[in-house]
Amino acid sequence: MIQIEYLSDSPKMTTDLSAGAWASVTWHDHFTVPGKVDAEPVPGTSFAMVHDGDSLYIAMKCGVCPGSSAEHFLHERVHVEIDFDGDRRWGAKFIGNADGFLSASTAHRSGSRDSWPGEVEFEVEVGAQQWTSVMKIPPVSYTHLRAHETEADL
Repeated sequence: MIQIEYLSDSPKMTTDLSAGAWASVTWHDHFTVPGKVDAEPVPGTSFAMVHDGDSLYIAMKCGVCPGSSAEHFLHERVHVEIDFDGDRRWGAKFIGNADGFLSASTAHRSGSRDSWPGEVEFEVEVGAQQWTSVMKIPPVSYTHLRAHETEADL
């Protein structure tokens, strides 16, 4: 489990992740290409998560995959899945594309899915060796999910 760091000041919705609050938070890395058994970690791919008491922020740095080039960035995406309660009952899935498109949905263990009930901010910048993104998820969205849960769901 990854601890989400608290920041008393909201981080900026900027893709310059080498400065400001993003420069001092914990970054998680050593990811492999999905589907490749025993693959070496992809260098340069990492993420950080923080909250300011009002919103959840997720920043990502995605490096060029081995054997690929920066031109392929526009076809790449990141998947973020969040299990809010840690019980696999309710969750959310966010798919952020390097072209700036964001897909957001909810999922329930019963199999039901729905659009994410709120606005998620998503900023992207594509560079020569990596693309960076920052996502801001307001809590009102999560509160909305819980309000629509029925006793049968519990």
